[in-house]
Amino acid sequence: MFLSFDNKENNHHGSFWGDIALFSTRAFYFFVFGYPTLVYIFATHQNIFSDKFYEFAVTAIVTGIAAWAGGWAAFSSERKTREGAERKSRISAANKALFTIATMFNALDNLRQFYIDIDGLRQNPDRALLMDSPQPGMMQAIHFDFDSINYFLDQGGAECSMTLMELQVLDWHFQMVVNTVELRSKAVEDLHKAIEFQLPTLESIKVTHDKEYHKLAALTEQMIEQVDEGIAITKRLNAMMQNALQLQFPGQDFLQINFVKKPQTQE
Repeated sequence: MFLSFDNKENNHHGSFWGDIALFSTRAFYFFVFGYPTLVYIFATHQNIFSDKFYEFAVTAIVTGIAAWAGGWAAFSSERKTREGAERKSRISAANKALFTIATMFNALDNLRQFYIDIDGLRQNPDRALLMDSPQPGMMQAIHFDFDSINYFLDQGGAECSMTLMELQVLDWHFQMVVNTVELRSKAVEDLHKAIEFQLPTLESIKVTHDKEYHKLAALTEQMIEQVDEGIAITKRLNAMMQNALQLQFPGQDFLQINFVKKPQTQE
């Protein structure tokens, strides 16, 4: 579960409390310096110094200070509220990114367990013909919300920016896996159409339908390689994300991904 935070130090001018703070600051300078000066000049000119004048001047100064202090306190409170909301938003977006990593890992791990490694098919020389394939459309495209986590680029050091780059690599890699699975499903369908109403052996398929077989074999090896690499990337990237987030939010708890391999269901 990001945004642009440029010039965040100056954004208070467009808010209600920011306007109050600006007005109070100007009022402070006027009451403390400007107004007493004007009164002093007037009193000097008219030669009307009195206790009432001093009382009025003190009142003006105190009023100005109080107005400034109230406005500044309101602005400080509003700014802390805004920064707190921004922090929560960033933490939420980071957890969503971690959840996306977990979702990608589960999809890849299911491919590995229930299609690639099931019944020892990975080591079988005829795996291209024996390995099942998800139906077209079963694997959905999953993407990271990069707009919500672009604040990684604002952090000092290379670790945060490198983490964001690795997220982009994983996003691209997962889409490649989805594409390969779709192409392999189509290749399986093409082979089945080619041998329709026939009862060939596995060896005869390789000879009589060599074009369809070689295409299916290549996509099978490509799927196995991409799934294994994708799983490795998710594990590495989770560690990078956790480290980068602790640099930005020390002591904050984030979503933890369980990479323990699930046992295959026994029939």
